[in-house]
Amino acid sequence: MDVPLLEQVKIQARMLVPLIKALQAELGEERANAIVLKAIGPLFRRYGETWWRSQGAQSFEEKMDATFAKLYGAADALRYDVIKKTPDAFDVNRLPLE
Repeated sequence: MDVPLLEQVKIQARMLVPLIKALQAELGEERANAIVLKAIGPLFRRYGETWWRSQGAQSFEEKMDATFAKLYGAADALRYDVIKKTPDAFDVNRLPLE
């Protein structure tokens, strides 16, 4: 069974958020955040790199369109307007959820 990335992130957040809050309470926000970033940053970077490669030989704009449509905007998790789309920029404005 293939779990969509958005659902994977929700599951991970249910576990990580309480842990990070506890670390922040014990170690201070700055130190705790640095530890968390060091520990899980590479994992999430690999997620991003894997996704980017899976999009094939598309242009930058096409990959960013797909990323926002299939990941960030999946299941209406994020509403947005694309305000700039060029070969080297992809700018969006987040819209309020209804």
